Amino acid sequence: MRYFLIFFISLFCCVVNAQEPKVTVSITEQQPLVGQVTTVKVKVLVPTWFSKPLYFDEAEAINIINIKGNKSTYPTSERVDGATWTGVIKEYPIIAMAQGKYELQLPTLNIHFVDDSNNPVKRAITVPKVEFNASLPTKAASLSPVIIAENITLTEQLKTPEQLVTGQSIHRVITAEITTSSALFIPPLLATQNTELAQAYPASVTTTDKLDQRSSELLGTRIEQQDILIKQDGQLELAAIELQYYQPSTDTIKTATIDGQVIAIKPPAMTSKRLILWLITAAIAVLFLYFLIKVFQRLRQRYQQTETAYFSALKHSAKSDTKTYYSAYLQWSTLLKGDIGKSAALLKQHQAVVISFEQAIYTQASLPVNLKEQIASLRANIKHSKKANSEQLSPLNP
Repeated sequence: MRYFLIFFISLFCCVVNAQEPKVTVSITEQQPLVGQVTTVKVKVLVPTWFSKPLYFDEAEAINIINIKGNKSTYPTSERVDGATWTGVIKEYPIIAMAQGKYELQLPTLNIHFVDDSNNPVKRAITVPKVEFNASLPTKAASLSPVIIAENITLTEQLKTPEQLVTGQSIHRVITAEITTSSALFIPPLLATQNTELAQAYPASVTTTDKLDQRSSELLGTRIEQQDILIKQDGQLELAAIELQYYQPSTDTIKTATIDGQVIAIKPPAMTSKRLILWLITAAIAVLFLYFLIKVFQRLRQRYQQTETAYFSALKHSAKSDTKTYYSAYLQWSTLLKGDIGKSAALLKQHQAVVISFEQAIYTQASLPVNLKEQIASLRANIKHSKKANSEQLSPLNP
């Protein structure tokens, strides 16, 4: 009886163990290059069939890109101890973004299947960790940024008017296609700039990665679009674009390029509306200039009637002949005739100057050496007399 019980328990345990799902993990490349795809495969087998679809969460980890493929999950089957087990294989194409050791913990699997008696069974299975080392070739380490790819191509599209003029814009599109790596490794290609000639606005960027269904090769695309507003006419220079990358198959550094170019910008054509606006502006400018000239002429006329202007002309005429000098003096003194007549001393100074001029004109005598000083003294005395008279009269005007 004891042996029969032991045999029954052992048989029961074998049946239970046989019904446990089998979960295995493998990786296609234990030492992949940075930026290159390696695929983690998770295989799940059950002894019968799945009662519910098996759902796989996405694998996430620091510095790892998970590429989502169209056919990443597919059915399989395998003979286990002479019996056919049903299974599912989940592929995780991943890319290491930096050099170093990685431990990837995949999400826990909730497996629903039936046993031999058609009873539903649920198991939560922890998937084993995946470990691998991402390496960086010596030549690739010299690049900044580090890009490892089999090929990169750069193409450019420019959408411009037939005759580019001030006020119009250029639409520039740069497309970068990368093979065997992700487009996330491609750096910005178009820079924002603001010059006297043009304003280049920030570029809009889209990136996509996809696995080729036939070759399982990763293809990445980065598209940058930028609008450039033309501010004035001239020669607009679009700088060349260069992108270096490491090619594993040849162990060499390659360069993808787009040549620079110069675009001629013409001044805007004179439209009828613009011509009318220009004529109105010119008319306003002419009227304003005419107004300024008239104001200047009036101010000049007023100034020419002032004592300061007459005395300035008198000083300049001292370099001319005696008659011109005398005429300028008479014009100046006539303006101040009223002030000179109020004072006997001023009248005496004035008459002395007049006599000096008349003697020089009619008797050919020379003008006194200090004649300029006499005239300057007379002017100063006139101003002093006017000031004194003003101070005496001020109390009468409360």
